[in-house]
Amino acid sequence: MFGVTKGSPESKYPYIIVNGAAKKLGSGAYSTVFAATDKKTKEDVAVKKITKANLQPHDHDALKNEVDILHGVKDHANILGFIEYFEDSEHYYLITEQITGGELFDRICEKETYTEAEARKLIQVLVQTLAFLHSKSIAHRDLKPENLLMKAPKEDTEIVLADFGFAVRCKGKNLVQVCGTPDYVAPEVIKHEAYDYKCDIWSAGVIAYILLGGYAPFQARNPDDRDELFRVIKKGRVVFHEKYWQHVSEDAKDCIRQMLLLDPDERTSAAALLNHAWFRAAALETHDLNESQVRLREFNARRKLKGAVHTVKAANTMRKVLGTIKSMKASEAAAGGGAAPTLAPASMEPTAVVCE
Repeated sequence: MFGVTKGSPESKYPYIIVNGAAKKLGSGAYSTVFAATDKKTKEDVAVKKITKANLQPHDHDALKNEVDILHGVKDHANILGFIEYFEDSEHYYLITEQITGGELFDRICEKETYTEAEARKLIQVLVQTLAFLHSKSIAHRDLKPENLLMKAPKEDTEIVLADFGFAVRCKGKNLVQVCGTPDYVAPEVIKHEAYDYKCDIWSAGVIAYILLGGYAPFQARNPDDRDELFRVIKKGRVVFHEKYWQHVSEDAKDCIRQMLLLDPDERTSAAALLNHAWFRAAALETHDLNESQVRLREFNARRKLKGAVHTVKAANTMRKVLGTIKSMKASEAAAGGGAAPTLAPASMEPTAVVCE
């Protein structure tokens, strides 16, 4: 772990100026992201401000692990650029490059036309990024649309992979934590089997399926029934419905099949996938995906609504937990007793649901 700078961003830290609420880029139940400026280079950056009091003990370790991994991959063009990490008595501050292009799925939904060649380029960049991470024995473990960003408003292929909150280094199949986001999580993770970074290939396959077909490959009849969703995922049956996939090439479908193989030992690696015929083809026939784009717009709207509901629920849960802790401490103090009992840990990121 590299050195940590102590201080506050407003005064003690020598480079970053936090620009206030008017420059807020986003917020969650446990953190807020602000736009900022590097005093020395005058470059725009982002500051993620995390309140220590809202975190459980394991969250502190998870954050430091995320920072350590980001520091080790900071020079890759398609990974959120890490700049600095520091803390004061009340907050952690994670400084990264400022991404201004929004989410990948939003960009596709806004386009006037959409083709298979465009989708292929995006998926290829994602697979190349995974190949880089996996070569360093790093599993991301939470690939999903929210974590695929566009570097700038006018760049259509410059994907940036963000949110390394669940990322971890692995040596063989030594991972056992059940984590990720339900719609994208690999079957071996749900089954509580030991796994490795092949879980990322599955998640990327789900994203690729959505990018080309406009809907998710694994769905429960009731969108809120997670148990049914997991049963469907564990079966691993991939169907390319002719009505929706007739304009997509067979090479594209085969590529997705290789990514969504149920057995992780048979599932392709990111490095091997880059040699697939779909990526090697010099040019693709003109395959218009405008109908898929219409479905993707509907999928994206439902996804955002679901994410907003989860965020509100997480914020309410955190307020209840903090209120309970405060009441328990007050009761203990009034009674002259010892420390209050520890509550069950809460997930640090509300949209990255622990699947237990």
